Amino acid sequence: MGVRVLFSSDLHGNDDHLARLLRRAEHEGCDVVILGGDLGPRGAGYGRDAGLDGVNGPSVNASALEHLPKLASGKIDWDTDEALVYMREGYESQREWFTTILVPMLDKCRVPSVCLFGNSDWAGLLPVARGARKGREARGLRNDHENDRHANGVGAHVRFTQGDGDCFTVRTLAVDGENVPFGTCDILALSLVPISGHRKKDWERCDTKILRETVSRTGDVSASGFFSSPDGGGAVRGAVAVSDQGAVENSIETHLEQLIERIQGKETEKVESP
Repeated sequence: MGVRVLFSSDLHGNDDHLARLLRRAEHEGCDVVILGGDLGPRGAGYGRDAGLDGVNGPSVNASALEHLPKLASGKIDWDTDEALVYMREGYESQREWFTTILVPMLDKCRVPSVCLFGNSDWAGLLPVARGARKGREARGLRNDHENDRHANGVGAHVRFTQGDGDCFTVRTLAVDGENVPFGTCDILALSLVPISGHRKKDWERCDTKILRETVSRTGDVSASGFFSSPDGGGAVRGAVAVSDQGAVENSIETHLEQLIERIQGKETEKVESP
């Protein structure tokens, strides 16, 4: 018996779409809902009208950016004070959405859920989102890393994964006579993305341990942008570490290797246990 999963991503604050997903998960008898990143609204506004485009009218995101100073090329000048204010307003908008809309909706749904932050989600709000949960237990989820049990909410009805690498197990809600799930599935999760033209930089890293494989990429790529402040209080300016040391110690490849090593270590412990 397989685990029935409803997967979606890129909500960008669209709570109407989230409500439809959760109703469908309950109707279909799913065992778990997995939301794979870009959960919160992009800017100061929520995303419920984000479907509007150049054909049907100006998008919310486009209109929200109109007031920002522009370069001679017509692109936004992200080095201005107005741009920093815009990012800080967006940070607070996400904080409100996570705590007053996303988590309460997921808590209310009968199906347990696992959420991954995406490159549009501020990393500093991960503890905030976790803190907003009711702490209701669910059979469907289990964290495989004992040292993360409290932070990640083992058994929580709503779980948020570690962005720099995590593993979680989803299970069927149906169990046998000994309370053992009929099916399980282990899933690896990683929120990290390559350096891009995106201005939120919390989750951006060099691609591999070899620096030239990152710096050789062309297109709209910039290491500079905005990060969550160390205290989680808002957005600040900064830059991704694009260096030989940054590539070796903090690349996507490095974090994937570390995650796989942790998982292999857990499997070895299971085999060697008496």
